[in-house]
Amino acid sequence: TLQRLKDTGLIQSEQGAKGGYVLAKDLEEVSLGEFIGMMEGPISVVHCALGTSGTQTQACEYQNKCEMTDIMQSLNSRIETFLKGIKLSELTRAETAFALEAVAHPEVRTELSSV
Repeated sequence: TLQRLKDTGLIQSEQGAKGGYVLAKDLEEVSLGEFIGMMEGPISVVHCALGTSGTQTQACEYQNKCEMTDIMQSLNSRIETFLKGIKLSELTRAETAFALEAVAHPEVRTELSSV
């Protein structure tokens, strides 16, 4: 997994006693959609929906006759657009805000842990 992220340029390795992996890109530059793509490959609700970027993938023998193909491709496109609109920096801010709220209001943390 780390090698895949390194290959995409998201992280880089540093040598030495304090070496390891560090972010190579600002979290403001990477969308959630791009990150998921780096980790999992193309996002698709069903195989035939991968054709949204202009390259149609023949997922099954019925695809040319299937009434759901266009709907699934539209849904997939909307999901991609939504995920690409969220920057990783937003997720870290949301997590930090949630953690601070839980510290400030322990009753919230108790309520959430019982869910």
